Amino acid sequence: MQSKWSQLPGFLYLLPLFGVIGYSVVPYFWAIWLSVLMAGTLVYWVMRQVGMRSLPLPQTSLLFGLMMALTVLQWMLGALHSHSVALTTLGYLLTAGWMVVVGQVLRQVFGWATLASVCARAALATALAISLVSLFSQQPFALWFNLKQTVSQLHDFAAVSMAMGLSAWLYLAVQQQLSRWLAVVTAALLLAGTCLLLGAHGWWLIALLVLVALAQQIVAIRTHTGSRLRRLWLHFALLSVPVYSVLCWQLPHAPQATTAGAWQTIKVAAHIAFTHPWLGVGAGNVGWQSFLAITHPAIPGRVGVFNHAPNAFVQLLLEFGLFALLAWVVALVTWLRAIHWRMLQMEQLWLLSSVGLLFAVSLFSAPFHHLFYLMLLAFLLGVGDYQVKPLKRPVILTIASLASLLALLAALATVGVANAKLTQAARGSLQHPDTLAQLQWVHRYTLLAPFAERLFVQKIQVDHHDIDSKLWLTKSVMRYQPEMRAAYYHSLLLELGGKHSQAVSYLNATLNAYPIKLNSMLAYFSPMYMQHFLNVLLDARPPKKPAQHTQMTKPNDAT
Repeated sequence: MQSKWSQLPGFLYLLPLFGVIGYSVVPYFWAIWLSVLMAGTLVYWVMRQVGMRSLPLPQTSLLFGLMMALTVLQWMLGALHSHSVALTTLGYLLTAGWMVVVGQVLRQVFGWATLASVCARAALATALAISLVSLFSQQPFALWFNLKQTVSQLHDFAAVSMAMGLSAWLYLAVQQQLSRWLAVVTAALLLAGTCLLLGAHGWWLIALLVLVALAQQIVAIRTHTGSRLRRLWLHFALLSVPVYSVLCWQLPHAPQATTAGAWQTIKVAAHIAFTHPWLGVGAGNVGWQSFLAITHPAIPGRVGVFNHAPNAFVQLLLEFGLFALLAWVVALVTWLRAIHWRMLQMEQLWLLSSVGLLFAVSLFSAPFHHLFYLMLLAFLLGVGDYQVKPLKRPVILTIASLASLLALLAALATVGVANAKLTQAARGSLQHPDTLAQLQWVHRYTLLAPFAERLFVQKIQVDHHDIDSKLWLTKSVMRYQPEMRAAYYHSLLLELGGKHSQAVSYLNATLNAYPIKLNSMLAYFSPMYMQHFLNVLLDARPPKKPAQHTQMTKPNDAT
C-alpha cells in the first residue's frame, strides 16, 4: 500500500496535460479540478499517516499563510473583484500551503531516492508527451487538424514542463536508470520539442542547464566527490548547446524571439507597482489595472492589456505588494542556507535543479497562477525544507481538517456541475429559458460566477432596455478580466444612458487598449445604434484637421 502512495506525487507533473483535454468555458478547468482532488487525496493520506501525532510544519508553509492573510486584508478593504475571487484565491493558497506539508511528510516516509525517481520519471514522461504532440503537428506528419489547437494551448505551460523534463533526464541518466538507447532517443525528442515549442526563446533554458552542471562540478571539486556520473551530467549539458543550435536551424517552424511590445508591458507594470506598492492591486486585478494604465495605443498584435505580468516576481509584487515579495525573497534565502551544501546527494541536486528551473522559467512568464504549477512549486519547497517545527494537533484541529476535506469534496462537485452548465449555456441562446436559468444558477451559487458574467456579456443585446443592469454587468466583466467586447459595449451603454462624457473617456481608454479598425468596432453593434457610437468616437478620436498650406509669394521689389 505504501508503494502505491509513493507513486502519487508523480501526477503533479502530469496535471498540465489535462488542461488541453476537452472543451471548457473555464480555461484549464479539468487540470485545476484534478489538482484540487489530488491535493485533497494527499492531505487525507498525510492526516492518516501522522495520526494523532504532531504535524511537521515546514517554515515555507508560513509564506502561504502570510499571503492568505494579505488576501483577507485586501478582501476587507474592497480591493478584490468579488467573494468568488477571494474564496478561489484563498483556496489556491491553502492548497499550496498543504502541499508544502505533503512534500515534507513524503520525504520522511519514502526517502529521497524513491521520491526523486518517481517524480523524475513523471516529469520526463510529461515532457516527452508534449514533444511528441508538437512534432506530430508539423509537416510532413500533421496527423490530425485538432493537434494544431492542442499545440497552441501547450504553449501556455510548455516551458515549465520542458524544463522539468530536461532536469529529470539528467537525473535519471546520471543514476543509470535509463538505458543507452533510451537516453539518446529521449534526449533527441526533448531537444526537438524545446526547439519547436520555444524556438529562439529556449536558449536561456539550455544556458541554465549548463550553469547547473558547472555549479555541480564546482561543488564536486571542492568537496572531492567527483565521479564519472557527475562528469556525464556536465558533458550532456555542454553537448546540448550545439545540438540545440543545430535543431533550431534545421526545424523551420521554430518560433523566433520577439521583443516588440515588451517594453510597453514593463512600463505599464512598473507604473502599476509604483502606484500600489504596499498591498498591491489585489489578487486578480492586474488586468483591470493594466487597462487603466495604458495611456497610448498598444502596438497592434502585441500585448496591451495583460492579466499576468511577464515575470512571476513582478506578478507577485503587483498582486500582493512589496511586503509579500520581500517575504518570499527572505524565505528562499533561508531555505537555501539551511541546505547541507557539503553533503549534497544526487537527489538533492535534482531538487535544486528542479526548483532553479522553475524559478528560471518564472523570470520570463508567470506560471504560478495555474494551480498545478503552484502546487508543484510548494511540493518541491516542502521536500527540501530542513527547518521544520512540529505542530501539536489537538482533536479540534483534526475535526476541522476532516470538515475542510468534506467541504472540498462538496465544492468540487458544485463547480463540476457549474462547469457543465456553463459549457451547455455557451452553445445556447440567452433568450432560451434553460440557458438563462443555468447562467443565473452558476452566478448565484458557485465560485464560477465571473465566467457566467462573461457569457452574459457575449449574449446580451446592447440597447436602451435595462441599461443599469447591463452597465453593471459589463463593468464587472472588465473589473475581473478585461476583454474587447465588454469594453466597447460599456462605452456605448454609457452613451445610451445619457453619460456622454464618461462614454468618451471610457472609449478613449478602450481604443488605447484595443486599437482595432472602425469596421471591426461597428460589427459589435446593431445598425440602429451605430450613430450613437460614432458620436462618442468622434469626440474620443476627433479627426485631424488637414494642414493648412499657405502659398508663399515673392514680395514685389520696392520701386
